[in-house]
Amino acid sequence: MQYSTAALRLLAITDVLSGPEHLHRDLRTRMTDLRELRLQFSDAQAEAQIEKFPPVRRRRPPGKGREFTSPANRIGLLTKAAAGAARQLTPSPQEGRRRPQAAVPYQDASWWLLSNLDSALVSAADGASTAWYRRYCSWPPTSARSAPGGH
Repeated sequence: MQYSTAALRLLAITDVLSGPEHLHRDLRTRMTDLRELRLQFSDAQAEAQIEKFPPVRRRRPPGKGREFTSPANRIGLLTKAAAGAARQLTPSPQEGRRRPQAAVPYQDASWWLLSNLDSALVSAADGASTAWYRRYCSWPPTSARSAPGGH
């Protein structure tokens, strides 16, 4: 759900692979370009007050004893990875786009937890702001640059 991060990494790899010729030419404008690129994605738009986001609501909570836990062994890791990958191929429901399903502290925002959600409010590492992470699914897949950030 960190599409802005993926887009920036893709752009960095593209810049490195294109060679050093453009480095000095682009140095003055690159940060402005990166900021504009990040503004296209909702996960990069943080708010200082969590109340500015819609209230958290899930259609149904996880079943008793089925809370999201970290994988305990290699089989659990592979199972969670396969389930998360399969979930990415399904369309995200409208409810997850309209309101977050959970509020997650930064230190708990692991892939095995976020892969079970369609959207979540995730606090920043310093606790000063919160961002709304939303899962985006399109099939067939598109590149990270063409995925809309506003959903």
